[in-house]
Order: sequence, then structure tokens, then C-alpha cells
Amino acid sequence: MSEISDLNPNIEHDYSLRGRCRAATEAFCREHPTYQSVRGWYICPFWGKQQHWWAETPDGHRHDPTAAQFPSLGAGEYVRFDGTVECSNCGLRLQETEAS
Repeated sequence: MSEISDLNPNIEHDYSLRGRCRAATEAFCREHPTYQSVRGWYICPFWGKQQHWWAETPDGHRHDPTAAQFPSLGAGEYVRFDGTVECSNCGLRLQETEAS
């Protein structure tokens, strides 16, 4: 793949994939049981931080079935969700399961 600096922000990407990353990732993982679904963010050099799902193997090999939704086509940074959220009132970080 090209370096990010070589990518054109007007490159043809598939916007119809927006909002389908979780379903596409789960379908891919059913067909490829060595992969697991990962929830987190994709840092697109053109659009910034985006909530996202992708698939990874235990040794870190990544497959993103919906990378074409981004103008960077998956050449950005993937960041796993660590299970914590930030309170919008006080800024406290807590486990998502404990937030209301």
C-alpha cells in the first residue's frame, strides 16, 4: 500500500460501507475462526478519529473488511477500545460497564 502522504483525499472510496463495519467483521470472523472482532477507532488521516470494528488474529494480523469506506483505505492507525469511557460532566474515566 502507498504511504499515507501519497494518498489522494479525493480517492474513490466506498461510502456505502459506512455503518456496516461490525456486521461485516463478525461475518468475516465466522468464516475465519482464527480472527476475532475488535472494537475501537480508526484514525483516518483525512477524516480523523472514527469509531470502527475490524478483525485480528491473536498474533496481531489485521483484516479490515470495510477499510474501503475511508479515503485512506485502511492506511491509517487502528486503536483498540480499552473498555473505559470518560464522563462528559467531570472527565472521570471509568469502565464502560459501570457508566450510566
